[in-house]
Amino acid sequence: MKKTLLNKKRREIVKERFDEVFRSAGYDWKAGKKSERTIYYRKEDGRTDMCLLSFSFSGAVEIEVSERLVLLDEIEEIVERMYPDIKCYTDARKFYFADLYEPTLRDTSLGNKEYGCWSLPVRSRFSTLNAIELFCENYFTYYFETAAEEIENYVILPRLLLRLEEFHDEILGRELCPLYGMQADLVELIISRLCGDSNYTKLLREYETRRNTSKDKQYLRYVWKFPSLDRVRSVLESVRPAYSVLN
Repeated sequence: MKKTLLNKKRREIVKERFDEVFRSAGYDWKAGKKSERTIYYRKEDGRTDMCLLSFSFSGAVEIEVSERLVLLDEIEEIVERMYPDIKCYTDARKFYFADLYEPTLRDTSLGNKEYGCWSLPVRSRFSTLNAIELFCENYFTYYFETAAEEIENYVILPRLLLRLEEFHDEILGRELCPLYGMQADLVELIISRLCGDSNYTKLLREYETRRNTSKDKQYLRYVWKFPSLDRVRSVLESVRPAYSVLN
């Protein structure tokens, strides 16, 4: 019983510190079932910045925290148009919390390659209050300083397009895609279209081929949630470039 109370107290301390810091930075929050997950989010200027905090109640890991995640309204509005109705869209894009949809971007400075679902690369277990405090301070420095600087480059779509080109040229096994989720290739296609990218036609052809011939089991597991190819083509044709590609 004593150990259970101690574990509970540690989680309470972490939660209190995250509440204090994120709320002071203007973030709202939503709690999941049994409060094992909390998402901190701030909506402003056409974007939503997110942080997911999760607690484990057994095993070697006690706390998991996401990278800095960002949803861009400009991209999400186009994705939404690709679905026949709002239910299909929310079934495909909604995660744990009502009206908070799948992020567009993730910070890559933590080096986490698993971006197919909520990424929780920071995993820790604490034995002392000092360890808790150090963890929290290090994470807040990461989120509000290190990750913030990288994300500000990504939210500028022509710069993001350049980063995606670099990503595709990187050595196999070292890739760190700044886009998030199973539909990252669709989001890249939208960004290419918005930027008037000369590679857009090639990307569209590759996207269609991947949808029709992929043998990736994880990809195929979710492909039924993707919009139809006809609908993708139709919506993309209606999108007019709004930015210039950077050289």
